[in-house]
Amino acid sequence: MTCRFICDRMLGTLCKYLRMSGFDTAYARDSKTALVSALQEDRVLLTRNTRMRGQKHVFFITADAPHEQLRSVYEHFCIHGSMNFLGRCLLCNEPLKKAAKEDIRKLVPFFTYNNFDEFAQCPKCRRVYWKGSHYQKMKRDIETTAP
Repeated sequence: MTCRFICDRMLGTLCKYLRMSGFDTAYARDSKTALVSALQEDRVLLTRNTRMRGQKHVFFITADAPHEQLRSVYEHFCIHGSMNFLGRCLLCNEPLKKAAKEDIRKLVPFFTYNNFDEFAQCPKCRRVYWKGSHYQKMKRDIETTAP
């Protein structure tokens, strides 16, 4: 089962964590727009808005802390083994593409270019990703959250 989500403005950090985990996760500034998008795009709306509770395509999040929210999504949708860590852009949700080192030379700091060989880039916003110390910390955070 491929899960596609949309988070409303109450769950911006959860949105980022799900994207970090490789899940297609859109973001909407309000719950009503998010619900319409969920229905049109066959997504599950993740929300803390009590007025949305019980509606079709809605999963109500009860936890306050983002790690607990992520754990509840993993458990409810049985997706803990489906992670594709950093497979999506954290900003715009596009799937990342491998980038040749020489193609991103001017887009990353000098130190990064000289010390890393593997890069990925968002085809939409052009943001570049690499497996630096931040990568290890984010991966550890996500893995310790998964049930």
